[in-house]
Amino acid sequence: MPETTETKTVTTEKVVATTPAPATAVVTPKAPGSMVYASTGKRVVAAIIDQLLAFFVIGFIVGLLTGGTTSDGFELTGAPAFISFILMLGYFVAMEGMKGQTLGKMFLKLKVVKEDGSAISYQEALIRQVLKVVDGFFFGVVGLVIISKSPLKQRLGDKVAHTVVVEA
Repeated sequence: MPETTETKTVTTEKVVATTPAPATAVVTPKAPGSMVYASTGKRVVAAIIDQLLAFFVIGFIVGLLTGGTTSDGFELTGAPAFISFILMLGYFVAMEGMKGQTLGKMFLKLKVVKEDGSAISYQEALIRQVLKVVDGFFFGVVGLVIISKSPLKQRLGDKVAHTVVVEA
């Protein structure tokens, strides 16, 4: 008589208790094709608004604090001019790093995001701002040419930081 064997399968389940992750803002990346890239005209207007605000507000405050005010306004040279430059750089990096927008971009409903649509970091904001110097050569013509040749409408700072400016 043939011998039969019986096989039994036993499964065990392991229960693991988990704690929920702390609540944080979730940024859902957008598909690159679903973003509307900002027009060059809107970017220029936003930049003009920001430069005027930064120059006059920060420049005047630094002028007041350093004795650089005159009857005609303010005059900054040497250390006060350098301090103004650093504070203006800080304004742009802080605003874009925190919100992805400066006041000019807010006014025109524009936002800086990564190429995948997620929020940018302070590091990316700093890269964009440092390279703004190159984009500003010949009264901004270099930046405008680079933007016009880019399918994502990126200036040099955007290309290096992997960011884009989009309609908010």
